[in-house]
Amino acid sequence: MAEDWQPGDPAMCVYSGKWYRDGPEHDHGPPLPGSVNRVSAVTSLKYGGLGLSFDAYPARCKFESSAFRKIRPHEPDAEDAETISLLNGTPVREPVA
Repeated sequence: MAEDWQPGDPAMCVYSGKWYRDGPEHDHGPPLPGSVNRVSAVTSLKYGGLGLSFDAYPARCKFESSAFRKIRPHEPDAEDAETISLLNGTPVREPVA
């Protein structure tokens, strides 16, 4: 899935395999599946992929973007409004047919 990555985006790791590089970025371990890191830079990789750098890692460390999913803000919808009404004890209006 192609993402429109920008610095500041939260990125959730979805990769559960072995990271191929070893180096200073592994002093506190590579990103773990389910972990969320904030993108500090987006760059092109030598082989044509897209690399993500994270605030929590040295700037020279770049991770393949396909190992991450962008966390997008949630847009409230009708179901959210209904849930909030129920939690507040407000009667839920039935839709008019």
